[in-house]
Amino acid sequence: MSPHFFLLGVAFLLLETRSLVTFSLLFGTTWIVNALAFFAILLSVLGAIVVSAARPRLPVPALYVALLATLGLAYLLPPSALLIEPAALRYAVGAAVAFAPIFLANLVFAHAFRDSEEADLAFASNLLGAMVGGALEWLALLMGYQALLLLVAVTYVAAYQLRTRRRILGDRVRLTPAAT
Repeated sequence: MSPHFFLLGVAFLLLETRSLVTFSLLFGTTWIVNALAFFAILLSVLGAIVVSAARPRLPVPALYVALLATLGLAYLLPPSALLIEPAALRYAVGAAVAFAPIFLANLVFAHAFRDSEEADLAFASNLLGAMVGGALEWLALLMGYQALLLLVAVTYVAAYQLRTRRRILGDRVRLTPAAT
């Protein structure tokens, strides 16, 4: 189990949920809106892959700072402030605000995954975290979708601390079963 990748999965799914809700508030919930939202998500993922391939040694602390900054902007800017005309401008600004954190989260993941020694363990931990993040989406009913961004930010801070701690302690920490 990789706690770092687990937390990246939790945070990413919560972030994706919040971004989709923001888009639904801006445009409604038709199939066209969903297609546009998923197009923006996939475009941000593709952009992160291209940037990561072109710049394989981006400073990870700077990526986390940029990620937290975009989360802060999305938190401070209410979705109603994005209800601008024309609709094409609303889409561009809404996609930038809602999906910039997803772009940066993918850069963080790409750099961490590239540096991982056990890709299968990292990926499995990330998928497990995404499932837990999917279950935690229900917290939005208690906290509100805007407050999910606070949970996302705390989770990314914890993931960064685990990544930093792992680097300080050594790349490989294994739990061995007790001898019988």
